[in-house]
Amino acid sequence: MRSVPDRCIRQRAPVYAHAPALAAEGRLRPTISAVYPLVNAADAHRDLEARKLTGKALLAIS
Repeated sequence: MRSVPDRCIRQRAPVYAHAPALAAEGRLRPTISAVYPLVNAADAHRDLEARKLTGKALLAIS
């Protein structure tokens, strides 16, 4: 996993401060790139590490 430089975190702090309120209002929605069955969690992890996904990977539990 790559780390984010401190200066980037400081620059984005104002945006991050508003994120909880935006989420509570339903105005902040994550991008879901893929849904994997729980048994394929390793595949999801590999795809995230290989940067094959542009958003979040969800694990479906059913």
